[in-house]
Amino acid sequence: MWESHEGFLVRTDTAVDHPDYHETGLDAFAEYGLQFFTTSEQYYFYSPERESLTPEDLFCHLLLIGNDSRHRKYAPLLAVKTELSPERLNAVADKYGSSVSLRACSKTVVDEVHTRPILIQTLDASRISFAKVSCL
Repeated sequence: MWESHEGFLVRTDTAVDHPDYHETGLDAFAEYGLQFFTTSEQYYFYSPERESLTPEDLFCHLLLIGNDSRHRKYAPLLAVKTELSPERLNAVADKYGSSVSLRACSKTVVDEVHTRPILIQTLDASRISFAKVSCL
């Protein structure tokens, strides 16, 4: 799916129980209280040098796994839930190279119950920034 000198993404049909394989994709969002119905496929990031993945990693991995409307909608949910820093997200996306298309997430609105915060993403030359606005 994606690889570099530091690690790679892999899709499997079975769970992998090894410390160098870190769960990623939509299943990994559960750690942040975001649970989705997913397929039987599981995704892992292999890296013997890393102990865990950051929310920025998960955001980028999701776009590498599938750059379709479903994945482009779920990635910003993680951004809202974990209050991702746009600067940090851009830096991590640069590590994954041009395969991560932040431009694909150019405009998404997330409407939550009660406080109804809205996340609006804007892009400037493939860079992403977030503005969170509360509305009544």
